[in-house]
Amino acid sequence: MEYAAAKQYLNDMAERIAGLITAKIGTVHTQVQQTEARLSAKIDDINTRLDRHAGLLQTGTRQMTRFVKFSERSSRNWQTLAQPVDVLERLNDGAK
Repeated sequence: MEYAAAKQYLNDMAERIAGLITAKIGTVHTQVQQTEARLSAKIDDINTRLDRHAGLLQTGTRQMTRFVKFSERSSRNWQTLAQPVDVLERLNDGAK
C-alpha cells in the first residue's frame, strides 16, 4: 500500500508542477508580447523622428545649394556691373 500511495503522491506532485510550469510559461509569454509591443512602438517613434530629421536635413541642403547658386550669380552680376563703372571712373579721373 505504501508504494501505491507514494506513486499517487508523486503523480499528483508532477501534475501540480506541470500546471505551475504551464501557468508560468503563459505569464512569461504575455510579458514577452507586451515588451515586444512597447519596443515596437518605441522603434516606430524613433523611425518617425529620424524621418523628420532626414527631411529637415534634405530641405536645408537644398536651401544651402540654392543660396550658393544665388551668391555665385550675384557675384558675377556685381562684377559685370562694376566693369562699366570702373571705366566711367577712369574716364572721369582722366578728364579732371
